[in-house]
Amino acid sequence: MISAIAQAVANILASGTCLTSTEQIDFGYPGRLGRDHKPCLNLYHYEIQSAQGHYSETSHEVNADGRSQARSPLWFDLFFALMVQDHTALGEQHMLSESLTLLLQYPYIPARFLSPPLQAYEALPLSVVPMTLMAQPTFWSAIGIPLRPALQIMVTTPFEIPSLERGSLLETPPPHAPPYGDRRSLVDRRSQG
Repeated sequence: MISAIAQAVANILASGTCLTSTEQIDFGYPGRLGRDHKPCLNLYHYEIQSAQGHYSETSHEVNADGRSQARSPLWFDLFFALMVQDHTALGEQHMLSESLTLLLQYPYIPARFLSPPLQAYEALPLSVVPMTLMAQPTFWSAIGIPLRPALQIMVTTPFEIPSLERGSLLETPPPHAPPYGDRRSLVDRRSQG
C-alpha cells in the first residue's frame, strides 16, 4: 500500500508541475542525490503511524463463489518528505512552489490517481505542510542531510486485511517462537544440547 500511495502522489505531482512524467520523481533516500543529477523531485517515505480519527469504513470483496466478504481496513498515516533537486537554487524554489500550489488543491487524492484496490475508497485525505527545523528538528539529523526547503505530505490510507485472516494471524505463534508447552529458556536448552 505504501508504494501505491507514493505512486498516487507522484501522479498528482506529474500532472501539474513542470515535470514531464513520474520518471523525474525519485523515491529513494534523499542523501544519495548529488548535484550532477538532472532536475527532479524526491518523494521519500519516512514514517508510518496509526491514524487518529474515526476511520471505520468497511469495503466488500466478491469471492470466487459470488458471495460478498466484508473487509475491515486498518488506517494509517503515511508521511513523505518532498524535496527538490535542480542545478540552481531558483530552479529548486520554483519546482517546490509549483508542487506546494498543486498539492494544496487536493485535500483528498482523486480516484483517478489511485491504483484499482484503493479506488473503492471515495477519498483518501492528503495534507501538506512545510518541513521546518522548528517543527521537525529531529528529522534532519535522523536522515543525515543538511537542512533544505522541503514539504511534509501526509496521506491517510487503509491497509486491508480480511477479517478471517486477521484473526488467524493473531492466533498463530511466530515461526521462531518455541512451542507453547516448552517454558525453558533458550539458554537452558542450549546448555543441555
